[in-house]
Amino acid sequence: MSAVPAPALGFGKYQLVAKLATGGMAEIFLARLVGTAGFEKLVCIKRILPQHAKDKQFVAMFLAEAKIAAQISHSNVCQVFELGEIDGRYFIAMEYLEGVPLACFRRRDLYGRAPDPRLVAGLGIQACEGLHHAHQLRRPDGAALEVVHRDVSSNNLFATVDGTVKVLDFGIAKVQDASARTTTGSVKGTYAYMAPEQLRGERVDRRTDVFAMGIVLWELLAQRHLFRRDTEYLTFDAITNQPIPNICDERPEVPRALGAAIARALSRDRDARYATARELGEALGAAAAPVGGPFQPSAIAHEIAGAFGARLDEQRALIRLAHAGGSLPLEDDIGPQVGHGTEMIGTPSSIISGLRSEVVLAPPRVQSSPSAPSVQSAPVAFARVDPPRSRVSLWVAAMIIVAAAAAYTAVELTKKDSPVPAPVAPVPVVAVAGADAAPAVIPDAAPAAVPDAAPVAPRTDSTPHKKKDHDRDPPSGPPGQITIDSAPVYATIYIDGKKRGDTPLVNLSLPPGKHKVRAVSAKGATKTLTITITSGKTSPARRIEW
Repeated sequence: MSAVPAPALGFGKYQLVAKLATGGMAEIFLARLVGTAGFEKLVCIKRILPQHAKDKQFVAMFLAEAKIAAQISHSNVCQVFELGEIDGRYFIAMEYLEGVPLACFRRRDLYGRAPDPRLVAGLGIQACEGLHHAHQLRRPDGAALEVVHRDVSSNNLFATVDGTVKVLDFGIAKVQDASARTTTGSVKGTYAYMAPEQLRGERVDRRTDVFAMGIVLWELLAQRHLFRRDTEYLTFDAITNQPIPNICDERPEVPRALGAAIARALSRDRDARYATARELGEALGAAAAPVGGPFQPSAIAHEIAGAFGARLDEQRALIRLAHAGGSLPLEDDIGPQVGHGTEMIGTPSSIISGLRSEVVLAPPRVQSSPSAPSVQSAPVAFARVDPPRSRVSLWVAAMIIVAAAAAYTAVELTKKDSPVPAPVAPVPVVAVAGADAAPAVIPDAAPAAVPDAAPVAPRTDSTPHKKKDHDRDPPSGPPGQITIDSAPVYATIYIDGKKRGDTPLVNLSLPPGKHKVRAVSAKGATKTLTITITSGKTSPARRIEW
């Protein structure tokens, strides 16, 4: 029997198909716009959360993002179609994107070989063009707007299936002298991708985005983070004080000219960086020329199709559902939570296999009344449809929506050489409560020697002797799986004293039995919990709240 998707919920002229993600400021939906004579278009709806709908500062930030993005019309920037308001809820309608965030190329568990320098140059050139266009925006009187993205990262750069790179999410973009200001000296953005002047709360300009692009390029080639550390303090110190390795020392086969271009973009002195993103893009093209030139969109598209074909199939399954008139439960995010202000988005990460079968069409439901319970009142969970329990494949990609939207895809974060597991059934998310700082996990001590005890008289009753827990044989059998996440910030996860990586860890494979988990937040706070893994089963996901 196949799962039967629900009819779509009406939101003005749009029909909401699935919730892609929820962030600190807004929620993202895949939506369908249906017009006359069979007109139909898929878009992403970014809608301000109900708890912020009356907050003037949040509304001002949301409207500022829309106004900035609406002025940008470029093939390398996610397009905004509309800013509107329905029942007191502001929303942005944006381009829906099919593809992967650039973070997928950085992750060795998703992209199993070192990225070709020509591929990285091709991706970087397009991203630089999108940023340059935004930086060049002008007011009606011709004065420069001086737009700065401030949150350029491999999660906010998206490669579509046709090989086009899109800049996403201008949610914290800065317009100099804008009316909707942030607090003086405030630091906004993703810490590991900030320039030194941004961390210090100084005035930012387009060269701040150039520094962030240098980080993205370095990380794509090295397939590891450049500045990200276990705590915010150590991350800040790495950006502002520690030596910055040349990418050619990490990968000697990278052309020296390409390494030099990236090193210049990473100059701590902004005056020593490229003056514009376009200049950086031109330097990337010149550096790649002697080795065959940067990858063109057709070559990038070929690489994406070959490396991420299975995951793209999942995205297309959701697209087919949307075109057929169906929808998924809107109470559940089908993409992971992302927590950097308005940075939240992504392309369908987990698609119900049953959606590939028959879809029952029904007229769209109307928007619920303001007094109806908000979908935010329920804990975030992975998408599911009952009955029956369809098997789901979770992929975490870094997020996208994109501003428009695609959706950040969820996948297993396991050991470097671990194979990607088969799809597993979705599970509910269980919040982990506790104080801001919990005691660190103490490794199990070796059992102390015990002297021989006196003989014990035999039992005289007929009750069978039951083994105590510490006498039981350890569970055996194939490993089980569990997803561990944290919000609103990422955490580094240690299991049984061994570091397993940063959240979200999706479909993590562990031996059956009990395991001690210690989570360390970006600020150095710790929390501990115990999880139980059942052989061959998927345990309830655990979310650590900070």
